[in-house]
Amino acid sequence: MVRLADIVKYGRKKDKHYFEAASVRFPSITGAMPIRNQYPDSFRQRKLSHLIGTFSSYMIRKMFRDNEVASGFDVVKESRFTAEIVIDQLPAFVDDTKMALMDWAYNIEKSGRLWIEKYLQSSWEECIPEVFTLSQLDWSLQSGKLTRFREISREEVLELQAYLQKILNWLKMEFNEASRVHLKPELSYPGICEARPDIVVDDCVYIIKTVQKPKGEVSKLKERLLGYAALATHHIDAPIESSPDDLKINTAGIIFPLSLDKYSVSISKFSNDQRLSFISKMTTIRPLVEEEMTAGRSYLQSQVGVNVLSVGRISTLRQELCVQRALMHVRMGRYPEAKESFLLAIQATDGRPPLTKTVLENAMSIVESWKTYSSMADLYNEVKTLTDSINFQKQFWDLGG
Repeated sequence: MVRLADIVKYGRKKDKHYFEAASVRFPSITGAMPIRNQYPDSFRQRKLSHLIGTFSSYMIRKMFRDNEVASGFDVVKESRFTAEIVIDQLPAFVDDTKMALMDWAYNIEKSGRLWIEKYLQSSWEECIPEVFTLSQLDWSLQSGKLTRFREISREEVLELQAYLQKILNWLKMEFNEASRVHLKPELSYPGICEARPDIVVDDCVYIIKTVQKPKGEVSKLKERLLGYAALATHHIDAPIESSPDDLKINTAGIIFPLSLDKYSVSISKFSNDQRLSFISKMTTIRPLVEEEMTAGRSYLQSQVGVNVLSVGRISTLRQELCVQRALMHVRMGRYPEAKESFLLAIQATDGRPPLTKTVLENAMSIVESWKTYSSMADLYNEVKTLTDSINFQKQFWDLGG
């Protein structure tokens, strides 16, 4: 699915007046928005500033989700998290030139949904490390590959708590009269684009930007904000299963967590005809954007089913992940689940190499006869000894010739 951000970027590149956004007046930000709430210096020093925006967006949404901003308003929560996509399609996300990322892939496989659960169930103060990790998974989806997880120290967690507390105090003043909030509403539409704005408060769609100089952001984001409004109207006029309920957008804005300020402007005069025209232009330009991006960027699973080498490498990784999952189930005494994981590993061998398939079949046979073992530990040790005989890394590299 082509992102709305890429469509409007391509449209402006093709013709800065392509979407006729000039007909909708967006006053420029006049005067400076001073930085009142800088994030910790260590994130700049460690070259992690690019993650602060995603992290801040997660946390602002959580503050609304947990009724920290105001009580009594209606919260329409996210239908899914980007991290869930990464977890579900994990083997294809691993860069096939970096076996060193296997331990990180296992960490995601084992803990990914626990990070999401921590975000959903804990307070914002308690889930900062997990949310910073989820922010990195969001970036993995954008790039189509994993990068190594960057941990944050206890000191950095405390500094982020102070940074976030200032944001919360400001949100309470700015949005205490909100009546309805949509968190990452699904405005994506088949055949048009993927679109999930950060947050919609009442009738105002917001993008959250942690930039040092807010002044130039209006011109950069204008078309994307109008695109969200047009898609929301399209969902009302031609609803699909994922359509948000009665989401009418008449105001567009940007939240600046570093400046503790926001920009918003009425787009109520952005008529239905203009919104339909915007959708029509997006639909027309979409194939061109998809073609350009596919040619210029390596997309997730773009080679699956085409390049035998890539398929083989992904299959080998899938085998290893499934075996690790099976061993985890055996250790916990979940034998039906272990058998299912071994079956998936066998399916992923795709006939090569035959020895691996034989070992996996034997391991599954042992699990099937779990009742004959005197202890879970004996069963686990026998299965692990057998699967340890498989050299996945050698197979992975052998496929590279």
